[in-house]
Amino acid sequence: MAQSVYYLHLSTAEGFSISTLEAIALGAYPIVLATEYNVAFELIKSLEYGTAVSSLREAAEIIESGEVPELPTAPLFRYHIKSAVDQYEEILKEF
Repeated sequence: MAQSVYYLHLSTAEGFSISTLEAIALGAYPIVLATEYNVAFELIKSLEYGTAVSSLREAAEIIESGEVPELPTAPLFRYHIKSAVDQYEEILKEF
């Protein structure tokens, strides 16, 4: 996955999509299936990075275009280990 340009996530139902987040962290552009039960769809909306498709044909057209937007790193920081440690430390200080 580290050398991938695109990451296809075509599951119709998915919990928190760690694989999508990992792919983005490694620089792949996510293409996910737009369904109400696919949290990967919510993840790309939240990060403002990736494309939601309704068919395999749409996904193929995106890949065939060869265009990949630059990865926005600021939204990803909330998932970084340092951010998680900082939040944990804040909780400990409250006790």
